[in-house]
Amino acid sequence: MDMICSLLERKNSYFEEGYFPYEKYRDELEFYDAYELFFIFINESCLEFDSEEKIQIFDSSIVTNLIEKIYHAIEKSNTEETVKSLSIITSKEDAVEILKLQRQFLNQLSTYYNRFPSVTENILLDDYEKLSDFIFYMPFSRRLSSGENALLNLFSRIYNFLESNLKEPKFRKLSDHYILLLDEADLTFHPTWKKKYVKALIKILPHIFNELENKPSLQIIFTTHDPLTLSDLPNTNVIYLERKTYEDKTKILNVNDPNRPSKTFGANISDLLADSFFIEESLIGNFAFDKIQESIVWLSNKEDITAADYHKKLIQIIDEPIVQQKLAEMYDDKMETNFQLTIVNDQIKRLEEIKKRLER
Repeated sequence: MDMICSLLERKNSYFEEGYFPYEKYRDELEFYDAYELFFIFINESCLEFDSEEKIQIFDSSIVTNLIEKIYHAIEKSNTEETVKSLSIITSKEDAVEILKLQRQFLNQLSTYYNRFPSVTENILLDDYEKLSDFIFYMPFSRRLSSGENALLNLFSRIYNFLESNLKEPKFRKLSDHYILLLDEADLTFHPTWKKKYVKALIKILPHIFNELENKPSLQIIFTTHDPLTLSDLPNTNVIYLERKTYEDKTKILNVNDPNRPSKTFGANISDLLADSFFIEESLIGNFAFDKIQESIVWLSNKEDITAADYHKKLIQIIDEPIVQQKLAEMYDDKMETNFQLTIVNDQIKRLEEIKKRLER
C-alpha cells in the first residue's frame, strides 16, 4: 500500500484530501484483524474536496478479487514449503488468474489522474508515472537460461505494452495495422533458441495482437546477424545492408544487384555465413586461420625442419578432415614420414564410433 500511495502522489497531494469515516468505525477497529481492516480501508477511502462530493479512490471489487484470489491460492497449497513470506508456488491456472487481476488493478490505478479536471487534458502518462507490476511470475522452479529469459522478456514486454496502452484503459487509438520493429532481439540466444526464434514470433505474436478488439494485421521487421535466423526467411523478404569498410556508407543492395545473396530459406548455414553476411577469406576464427596459415608457410619451406613437432601437433587437433588430411600429406612430403596414416586411422575411428551410435 505504501508503494501505491507514493506512486499516486507524484504529481499531486490528493491523499491529503483523503477521507475515511473514522467515526463510523471508532468503537469497532480494535476488533478487526489486518485483513479485515485492509478491506474496510479499500471500501471506505474517498477523496473529498471543497464540494460535498466524495470520489472513491479504489474500485473495491477489483482489489477484493485480487486479494481473495491470492489468499485462495495460499489455502490450496499442500505443504509449508510452497508458501513463504515473499513467494508462493501455485498452479499455472491460478498464477495466470492472479496476474490478470493484478493487471486490472494497475489499469484502474492508471486512470487515477484522469478523474480530476486539472489533469484530464493530458491523457497519456509518462513512463515514470505508470504503475509497474508488484507481483512477479516465474514459470519454473529452476532459473531460466539466458535464451529462455530473453524470449520470455520479449513477449512479456510486447504483451505488457498492449495491455497497458491499447486495452483497458485505452490511452491510444487502435490502428488496423501495426509494424513491430525488433533490433537484433536474437543477439543473446543460444543457437538452440535462435533456431526457434522466427517460429516463436510467427506463432505467438498473432495471439497477443488478436486480443485487441479490432484484430489488427501485423508486420514484423527485424535485424539479425545470425545465419540460423536468416535460414527461416524467404530471400524475397530479406533486405541486405552492405558496408565494406567503416569509412564507407551503408548501402542497400538492390534486388538485381549481382552482389546480393540469392539463397536463404532452408539454406546451408556455412553458405549463409559466407554469402549473406559477406564474410571473406574463411569461415573459421582468425586465430585458427592464422595458425593454419603459419603451418602452410612452414610446410612450404623444405629447408626449415625446426618446430616439426609443434606443427605436427597442430595438424592433429584440426577438426576439418579435408584440411587436416591435406596438411598431413604436405607434412609427409616434407619430413618423409607416414603421418597421413595416423590421421586417416583417427578419422576412421571417429566414423566407426558414429556408426555404432546410429546402429543402436
